[in-house]
Amino acid sequence: MSRCPECGTQALQCGDHTSSGQGIWTGEWPGDLECREWDWWTPFTHPNGTTEMVSDLNRLALAAARGEVRWDKQAERYR
Repeated sequence: MSRCPECGTQALQCGDHTSSGQGIWTGEWPGDLECREWDWWTPFTHPNGTTEMVSDLNRLALAAARGEVRWDKQAERYR
């Protein structure tokens, strides 16, 4: 899933920057890199009952909405 290079949202969902093209696909889910760097994790329980820690993408989205992190369109990532 690639991001809009202008604002960081999913390219397919961004209606504001349709002429910007799509961002770089790195081979991993957008936001995983930032969550790993900032040590933002949340538990995920599988249907079989096992639990693992996964990137807390909700925390990243909330931090972006609150202005705690910003989209760097040159680097195509949150800072």
